[in-house]
Amino acid sequence: MNIPILPGCDAQRRDFPVYRTRAAAHPSAIGRTDHLTRHRMLSAIARFATAGRGTAAIETAVVLPFLMLLALGTADLGRFFHAQIAIATSARNGAQYGSSSVNASLDTAGIQQVAQAEMQSVNGFSSSNPTVTVSRMDEGGGQFSIRVTVQFRFFSLIKYPGLPQSLTLTRTVHMRVLPINIQDDEEDEDA
Repeated sequence: MNIPILPGCDAQRRDFPVYRTRAAAHPSAIGRTDHLTRHRMLSAIARFATAGRGTAAIETAVVLPFLMLLALGTADLGRFFHAQIAIATSARNGAQYGSSSVNASLDTAGIQQVAQAEMQSVNGFSSSNPTVTVSRMDEGGGQFSIRVTVQFRFFSLIKYPGLPQSLTLTRTVHMRVLPINIQDDEEDEDA
């Protein structure tokens, strides 16, 4: 029994009609892609790729200022903590020098010099910044104490919205002076 071949059917497989592209109408073109279909696919891919470039540029333009603000904020935070640690160390070093003997507690210029030596590594250091204040207190009974206060004016890299551009960092250290007179020790050693 012969089954009639309907137009659009695959003559060799004798199954239901197969929808073919224009180029596949001829039996020698079976399996080939239509030129117009290929062109449409490539142009759709090209449109998708170029649309992504524009979107990426806009996203970068929107996000980049926030990333820069984050990076500068991180750098300022690190500088702030470095200055805070240096101020604490500076005040402690000055107080330790002043509390080492009765004579050292009277050497205000030496205490200030020791305290400022620590601050030289801090960005923003100058002869007037930091301010080192030394006070010597009589506690009675021949006991003295020394108080060293270091103030440093910290400036941020940029002006942040809602935050001040400069802060005054202060650290005070109070120590009791050892009841030793350096001249008395030298006389004892000579004897």
